[in-house]
Amino acid sequence: MQTDISILLSPILRDDPPYVIVSLDDTVLFDGILEENNCVLNSTELPIGKHIITVTFNNKADDEQEKAVIIKNVQFFGIDSDSIRDTGIYTPCYPAQYALDNHTVPNPQTYGYMGWNGVWELAFEVPVFHWIHKVEQLGWVYPSDV
Repeated sequence: MQTDISILLSPILRDDPPYVIVSLDDTVLFDGILEENNCVLNSTELPIGKHIITVTFNNKADDEQEKAVIIKNVQFFGIDSDSIRDTGIYTPCYPAQYALDNHTVPNPQTYGYMGWNGVWELAFEVPVFHWIHKVEQLGWVYPSDV
Protein backbone atom coordinates (compact mmCIF):
# COMPACT_ATOMS: atom_id res chain seq x y z
CA MET A 1 0.00 0.00 0.00
CA GLN A 2 1.21 3.50 -0.78
CA THR A 3 2.30 5.14 2.49
CA ASP A 4 3.34 8.76 3.02
CA ILE A 5 5.59 9.40 6.02
CA SER A 6 7.14 12.62 7.33
CA ILE A 7 9.50 12.96 10.31
CA LEU A 8 10.52 16.43 11.55
CA LEU A 9 13.84 16.45 13.41
CA SER A 10 15.38 19.39 15.24
CA PRO A 11 18.93 19.62 16.62
CA ILE A 12 20.16 21.07 19.88
CA LEU A 13 23.80 21.97 19.47
CA ARG A 14 26.50 24.22 20.76
CA ASP A 15 29.45 23.48 18.49
CA ASP A 16 29.32 20.11 16.76
CA PRO A 17 25.91 19.17 15.26
CA PRO A 18 24.29 15.78 15.91
CA TYR A 19 24.85 12.96 13.43
CA VAL A 20 21.60 11.14 12.65
CA ILE A 21 20.51 8.12 10.63
CA VAL A 22 16.81 7.71 9.82
CA SER A 23 15.63 4.36 8.44
CA LEU A 24 12.37 2.78 7.38
CA ASP A 25 12.70 -0.97 7.84
CA ASP A 26 16.07 -1.68 6.14
CA THR A 27 16.07 1.43 3.92
CA VAL A 28 18.11 4.47 5.00
CA LEU A 29 16.13 7.69 4.39
CA PHE A 30 18.63 10.15 5.85
CA ASP A 31 22.26 9.73 6.93
CA GLY A 32 24.06 12.89 7.91
CA ILE A 33 24.64 15.93 10.07
CA LEU A 34 21.58 17.66 11.54
CA GLU A 35 22.49 21.37 11.58
CA GLU A 36 18.94 22.73 11.38
CA ASN A 37 15.37 21.46 11.35
CA ASN A 38 15.08 18.70 8.77
CA CYS A 39 11.91 17.07 7.51
CA VAL A 40 12.61 13.56 6.26
CA LEU A 41 9.93 12.64 3.73
CA ASN A 42 9.15 9.30 2.21
CA SER A 43 6.36 8.07 -0.02
CA THR A 44 6.69 4.39 -0.71
CA GLU A 45 4.83 1.21 -1.38
CA LEU A 46 4.79 -0.89 1.80
CA PRO A 47 3.38 -4.38 2.15
CA ILE A 48 0.56 -4.96 4.63
CA GLY A 49 2.03 -5.78 8.02
CA LYS A 50 4.45 -4.45 10.61
CA HIS A 51 7.15 -1.87 9.86
CA ILE A 52 9.59 0.21 11.86
CA ILE A 53 11.00 3.72 11.63
CA THR A 54 14.37 4.12 13.35
CA VAL A 55 16.22 7.31 14.31
CA THR A 56 19.80 6.73 15.49
CA PHE A 57 21.83 9.47 17.21
CA ASN A 58 25.44 8.45 17.75
CA ASN A 59 28.02 11.25 17.95
CA LYS A 60 27.55 12.75 21.42
CA ALA A 61 30.64 12.52 23.63
CA ASP A 62 30.02 11.53 27.24
CA ASP A 63 31.05 14.98 28.50
CA GLU A 64 28.94 16.99 26.00
CA GLN A 65 25.95 18.70 27.53
CA GLU A 66 24.40 20.74 24.73
CA LYS A 67 23.79 18.21 21.98
CA ALA A 68 20.50 16.41 21.39
CA VAL A 69 17.96 15.48 18.74
CA ILE A 70 14.28 16.30 19.06
CA ILE A 71 11.72 14.33 17.10
CA LYS A 72 9.19 17.13 16.77
CA ASN A 73 6.56 15.14 14.94
CA VAL A 74 5.80 12.09 12.85
CA GLN A 75 3.09 12.26 10.22
CA PHE A 76 1.37 9.64 8.12
CA PHE A 77 -0.52 11.14 5.17
CA GLY A 78 -0.31 14.53 6.92
CA ILE A 79 -1.94 13.24 10.11
CA ASP A 80 0.06 14.53 13.04
CA SER A 81 -0.47 13.90 16.75
CA ASP A 82 1.73 13.62 19.81
CA SER A 83 0.35 10.16 20.50
CA ILE A 84 1.71 8.91 17.15
CA ARG A 85 5.19 10.24 18.00
CA ASP A 86 4.94 9.06 21.60
CA THR A 87 4.24 5.51 20.46
CA GLY A 88 7.95 5.41 19.60
CA ILE A 89 10.44 4.09 22.15
CA TYR A 90 13.78 5.83 22.77
CA THR A 91 16.50 3.60 24.17
CA PRO A 92 19.49 5.73 25.20
CA CYS A 93 23.05 4.47 25.54
CA TYR A 94 23.96 6.02 28.87
CA PRO A 95 27.65 6.62 29.62
CA ALA A 96 29.11 4.25 32.22
CA GLN A 97 29.65 7.13 34.65
CA TYR A 98 25.96 8.06 34.45
CA ALA A 99 24.97 4.68 35.85
CA LEU A 100 27.60 4.95 38.59
CA ASP A 101 26.44 8.45 39.59
CA ASN A 102 22.71 7.68 39.44
CA HIS A 103 22.81 4.04 40.65
CA THR A 104 19.89 3.14 38.38
CA VAL A 105 19.49 3.65 34.67
CA PRO A 106 16.00 4.80 33.62
CA ASN A 107 13.83 2.63 31.40
CA PRO A 108 13.42 3.48 27.71
CA GLN A 109 11.47 6.68 27.16
CA THR A 110 8.32 7.35 25.12
CA TYR A 111 8.85 10.89 23.97
CA GLY A 112 10.76 12.57 21.18
CA TYR A 113 13.79 13.99 23.05
CA MET A 114 17.05 12.14 22.41
CA GLY A 115 19.54 13.56 24.91
CA TRP A 116 22.07 10.73 24.73
CA ASN A 117 23.36 8.56 21.92
CA GLY A 118 20.77 5.92 21.23
CA VAL A 119 17.93 4.69 19.08
CA TRP A 120 14.31 5.81 18.80
CA GLU A 121 12.01 3.25 17.17
CA LEU A 122 8.43 3.60 16.02
CA ALA A 123 6.72 0.33 15.17
CA PHE A 124 3.63 0.80 13.01
CA GLU A 125 1.34 -1.25 10.81
CA VAL A 126 0.05 -0.97 7.28
CA PRO A 127 -2.74 -0.18 6.57
CA VAL A 128 -1.65 2.85 8.54
CA PHE A 129 -5.13 4.35 9.00
CA HIS A 130 -6.17 1.20 10.88
CA TRP A 131 -3.06 1.53 13.09
CA ILE A 132 -3.68 5.26 13.74
CA HIS A 133 -7.26 4.42 14.74
CA LYS A 134 -5.89 2.06 17.41
CA VAL A 135 -3.14 4.46 18.59
CA GLU A 136 -5.62 7.32 18.95
CA GLN A 137 -8.11 5.00 20.69
CA LEU A 138 -10.91 6.05 18.36
CA GLY A 139 -13.06 3.04 19.10
CA TRP A 140 -13.57 -0.53 18.06
CA VAL A 141 -11.75 -1.82 14.98
CA TYR A 142 -12.51 -4.94 12.92
CA PRO A 143 -9.92 -7.64 13.58
CA SER A 144 -7.38 -7.86 10.77
CA ASP A 145 -8.05 -11.58 10.25
CA VAL A 146 -11.73 -11.08 9.33
